[in-house]
Amino acid sequence: MRTLDKSHITPVLREYDLLRLNADGFMMTRSLAENYPYSKLYKAALRGGKSEWLDIVEDLESGELEPLAGLTHLIALLINRSNTFIELSDDCIIKTDTYLRSNPSPEAILSLINDFVDNSEYSARAFEIAIHAAYQAMDEMEYIEGV
Repeated sequence: MRTLDKSHITPVLREYDLLRLNADGFMMTRSLAENYPYSKLYKAALRGGKSEWLDIVEDLESGELEPLAGLTHLIALLINRSNTFIELSDDCIIKTDTYLRSNPSPEAILSLINDFVDNSEYSARAFEIAIHAAYQAMDEMEYIEGV
């Protein structure tokens, strides 16, 4: 499965910007590398849609889901999700530009970032992004020596 994923599945998903995957593909995760079948009893710790993934596998194996129809539907969902993401990104850029044109104070910007991190469902990831953005800004303003 890993060879098929790396050679065929992941390159196409990446080429059409449908999923952002590691170049080696989704099958590289150790959670999917267990030596027992994917079933309702699959005990590996998967994040995200574990039950949905197992439902798809069950439906494919039982013949309840026709593979081509299922794949076509999944790709359609990914395209829709990708288009939605692009629209949200464009809207975010417009709102950011509008905010920056209002010439906010450094304190107001810091408050906005703190609120974002504090109110995010994924505060650790949001904090990581905020720190990265801060260092990038400091580097661009040449506040960091030796970089």
